Amino acid sequence: MATQQGASDELPERKVNPDSAERPRAITLRFLAEPGDVNFGGKVHGGAVMKWIDQVGYTCAAGWTGSYCVTVYMGGLHFLAPIHVGEVVELQALVIRTGRSSMDIAVDVYARDPKSVTRRRTGHCVIVFVALGPDGKPSAVPQCAPLPATKVVGAASGIRRKDYARIGLELEIAFSFADDVDHSLSEQADEVIDAIDAMSVVVEVVDSRYHGWPNIDPLLQLADLQNNGALVIGDTRPYDRHFDFSAPQISFYCGNHEIFKGTARHPAGEPRRLIAWLVARTLETGHSIPARTVLTTGSYTPLYLASAPGLVRGTIEGVGNIVFEIQ
Repeated sequence: MATQQGASDELPERKVNPDSAERPRAITLRFLAEPGDVNFGGKVHGGAVMKWIDQVGYTCAAGWTGSYCVTVYMGGLHFLAPIHVGEVVELQALVIRTGRSSMDIAVDVYARDPKSVTRRRTGHCVIVFVALGPDGKPSAVPQCAPLPATKVVGAASGIRRKDYARIGLELEIAFSFADDVDHSLSEQADEVIDAIDAMSVVVEVVDSRYHGWPNIDPLLQLADLQNNGALVIGDTRPYDRHFDFSAPQISFYCGNHEIFKGTARHPAGEPRRLIAWLVARTLETGHSIPARTVLTTGSYTPLYLASAPGLVRGTIEGVGNIVFEIQ
C-alpha cells in the first residue's frame, strides 16, 4: 500500500473502536434475479444492474471506512452479457484505492443458473465513494493505495507503455517495517518512526485517465484520483533516522528531460509523520500492516507525464538510485 499526499488537517478524524474485528476490503452479494427486474426484452433491466452495483459498492465502502458513504462517480461500466430472470446474481466489490476521504471500488457482476456451478461475467465498473462524517462533510480515511504484488516491481523489470493510459512519474522515498505492525506497536509517533527498518528510492507510476491533466474539472480530478498504476523499487538501504527527509538532494530525469534537480521539499514537510499517521489510522480501524509492506508518503518531485518510451533515472543522495526503462 502507499500513502498519497498526506493527511488533510481540514478533515475530521473518525473514532473507531481499535478492538473491532478487521474490516473487510472485499464483499460479495448473491441473490436471485426476480421477475420485477425484467425489461421489455425479457432480460434483467440495465437500471436494475446499476442499482445492484451501487448497493454492493456502498456496502463495501461503508464496511471498509465505518462511515456513511456517498457515490460521486461511476465509470467504465460495461454490460458484457445479459442476466436472465431466475438466475443467481453475484456481485463482488473490492477496495482498490483510497484517498483522503474517498475510495475506488471495483465491482464485477456474475450470473449463473442456480442448478449449475458455472458462472459467467456479465459486467464490471469502478465507483468512487466519499466517506462523510456526522456533520455531513467529507471524513478522513486511512490513505493507503493498495497495489497488487504484480504492480510493485524491481527497477530491472521496467514498465511497458502500452499497459497505461498515460504515464505520470513521481520520485519518492518508501519505508518498510521488519515485523508486522499491529497493536503490539505503540501508536506514539516517535515509537512508530523508530520501528522503521528500511528505506528505498521508488518511482510511483501514476496512470491518469485524462489527457489534459491537471487542467480538468476538479470533480473529474476527484474521480481520477491520479490512479496508482505501479510502484518501481530502486536501491534499498537500512533506515537512517538522522537522514534529512525534509530537504534531500535529488535529481530526476526521463530520457533527456530534467524533471527536477536540487534541494527538494516534501509537501508534508517531514514525510515520516505520515507513516505515523498511517499506522495510527490503520490500527484505529482494526487493520494491521504486514511486514515488508511498501509505504510511500507522497512525491518530492512534480508529476511528470512521460510521452514516449525512455530511460528513467533518479537519485536521492544518501538513500540511493533508481534506473529503469519505459518500454
